[in-house]
Amino acid sequence: METVVPTKYVEWIRVAHFGMEPALAEREWSFEFESYSLAIALPKIPAKDEDDDYAKAVVRSWYTKTDEIYRVDVRAVRVSILNLSHSIPTSAANHPAIDMRLYDEEQRKRLDSESDRLHHRARRAFGYWLRVVRWKARYVHIDIDDAWGVRYVMGGHLINCESGNFLYAPPVFRTFEPRHTHRLTESEFNAIDAALCSQEEPPVWEEFHSSARRRVVDGDFVAATLDLAIAVESKLRWFLDAALPSSISIGARNEISRTEMKVIFRKWADFGLPTSNGQEDIDLGLVENLFDVRNTLMHRGSGPGITRGQCKKWAKEVKALLAALGP
Repeated sequence: METVVPTKYVEWIRVAHFGMEPALAEREWSFEFESYSLAIALPKIPAKDEDDDYAKAVVRSWYTKTDEIYRVDVRAVRVSILNLSHSIPTSAANHPAIDMRLYDEEQRKRLDSESDRLHHRARRAFGYWLRVVRWKARYVHIDIDDAWGVRYVMGGHLINCESGNFLYAPPVFRTFEPRHTHRLTESEFNAIDAALCSQEEPPVWEEFHSSARRRVVDGDFVAATLDLAIAVESKLRWFLDAALPSSISIGARNEISRTEMKVIFRKWADFGLPTSNGQEDIDLGLVENLFDVRNTLMHRGSGPGITRGQCKKWAKEVKALLAALGP
């Protein structure tokens, strides 16, 4: 005999280079993803000496004079898919813990398949959340944990929302193969919350700028070069389009959008483009050089050897230029 119970899917996913203000412990973001309701929660404050393969957070620093916690390293976040329901054996619904003996083979196969489906949805939602976090926190290295080898985290569990009991788990634990840590602030938390709730997508230039800086760290200099150029061009064209009067025709707007980058660089001042981000001048020669190398890569399929130092210089000017062009 089976009964339908309200359920939720819960999985802890490892993160790296991520921390939080202590006041944010156990706070969560609630948002819609792929027509499902999700919540991603920060972990609770752990005991000061808790630091092992299963730790979801670790206290890393204190205010010296007051012994108050200053920063907590976040090792994992809880991803929950909410408002689900599952048909399970009545005996399992009332059982205080998971007991696989209460399910027959057909029920186990069905729930294993559902668990896998929810697992992949949770990972996609986590990927979206991660992109928004990098965008709003302005720290590109926050990522799924890939630095410590394989570490186990509780995952893939279905929970009975009426009793709070675990009712089913996949046949094996979910495992993940695991860069400076970002300390999340209250304002960043709220900015992420607003973006998630309104289902905002990070701008194209933010996505490619983020990707480029991570690729520089990883040593993928060709891809980093292309990403940096895309970030600049997309932001420049957005800026130029936004500056056009609303009365301009679609045809004229489209014609202007096809202006070659070499023309934009040559007529930089005529287009009203910035030469400083308010704190330092932008080296337009370096930015133009980035596009020369980009063109060589794109039109010939190869190019001159690109060094880490070269990429870092381009990345510095691109960051300044993106800031100068506005939010």
